[in-house]
Amino acid sequence: MILSGNFHKKGLDINDIMEIAQKEAAVQIDFKVINVWGQLYHMTMPAELLTNKLCENGIGFDGSSVGGYAFDPAFSDCRMKPDITTAFIDPFFEIKTISFLCDVVMAENPQQIHPLCPRSISRKAEKYLSDCFPNTKSKWGPELEFFLLDDVRYDIDKNSCFYVIDSKEACWNRGVNLNPNFGNTIKYQKGYSIAPPFDQIVQIRSQMAKMAQDLGIGIKVHHHEVASPGQCELELDFDILPFSADKVTVLKYIIRNEAIRNKMTSTFMPKPLANENGSGLHLHQHFFQDNKPLFYDEQGAFFKMSKWAMSYIAGILIHAPALMAFTNPSTNSFKRLLPGFEAPTNITFSLGDRTAAIRIPKYATDPKDKRIEYRPPDATANIYYAMAAIQLAGLDGVKKDLDPVKMGFSIDKKKKNKQLPASLNEALDILKKEHGFLTDSGVFTEELIEVWIDQKRKEIEELNKLPHPYEFIQYYNC
Repeated sequence: MILSGNFHKKGLDINDIMEIAQKEAAVQIDFKVINVWGQLYHMTMPAELLTNKLCENGIGFDGSSVGGYAFDPAFSDCRMKPDITTAFIDPFFEIKTISFLCDVVMAENPQQIHPLCPRSISRKAEKYLSDCFPNTKSKWGPELEFFLLDDVRYDIDKNSCFYVIDSKEACWNRGVNLNPNFGNTIKYQKGYSIAPPFDQIVQIRSQMAKMAQDLGIGIKVHHHEVASPGQCELELDFDILPFSADKVTVLKYIIRNEAIRNKMTSTFMPKPLANENGSGLHLHQHFFQDNKPLFYDEQGAFFKMSKWAMSYIAGILIHAPALMAFTNPSTNSFKRLLPGFEAPTNITFSLGDRTAAIRIPKYATDPKDKRIEYRPPDATANIYYAMAAIQLAGLDGVKKDLDPVKMGFSIDKKKKNKQLPASLNEALDILKKEHGFLTDSGVFTEELIEVWIDQKRKEIEELNKLPHPYEFIQYYNC
């Protein structure tokens, strides 16, 4: 038995892992945990400490330092409890190490999941689906966009603030003396699927994809994206919500570390560059009941989409403004969502139109391939919360039998369509008023909503305290 290609393999238990650890001559084990805001943390220990007891009880950590699990240091003890099925040989440790993704559990009772644990929220969302619609499973296919850059510098002080980004692919380098400069730069906004030698980072993307596949995380395709300076996309195979969220987490880990290993830097920041396309996290999704596709209907009036699918679309769109607080939870997120950059700005659905929040791919004609793509999210999101929230919004539409056409959600080029929120503050205001679709199911708690809103308000306040370079241009000589 080996770990390669076995990510989320069913039936894997601690005895299997201990046997693998011996055969692989593993020296260490590494516990990885996701904090409330979606960042990854870890703790490492000798492999001989891997026992049934350790896996049942987990290891203690400071929930206030990791972020979000406790704001009072006096009540900050938590545990990270490994999920054995996520075990993988970590490709970035020089010493042979087996890594696990972990749940966050209570210090006093390791059998009790912490109410803010992201992985548990995703599982609760999937269970809610099967409770409402027996024998039904979700299938999610994330498209992860990001930038691979050669250099980044940024800082803020009392008397200065700046950022500088560089990429050998960028058009601004076409006149630089690089001894020699081969002229293989990409024109602004002309990078989509461009071939080598202009695509100068294909080898690194290929290595990232291979690493993911070696772990059992299927990659459908990878390519250069629209923005000229190093924008990339890796598209994952379909899986159920909790597994798909785990795979995005591990893929981001691979991308970050493989970039560093190649003396580059990666960023999932939605809009690091002005006047270039930003990076999203497009989420393809559909559902199957007893292995039959729920989104397909031969008699469906709109591209053979079923009534179930149309109601699911309506649920997402009616809750889209509130969803933005989880799917686009950074101030930078809203700098991406601007007209003219293939960004989704309309609370609409459409066949193929990339300005609509929901796109139905024209090429998805097979009944089992019939799906939607929700385009607004980006990778600043806690992927577990974001995907769970989207699914709950869609199911709310199904349960209420909503019709997106009658509700006016069809894209109409002749009139002004309803727009997504223009700022994080606006999205948070809406979430505060309208979150019953998240909490009524018991998947999200009022505490989680409150913690999330409070933290995001603080981030906005900190940003608003700082002068901006553009303000100097506008007002220095006022």
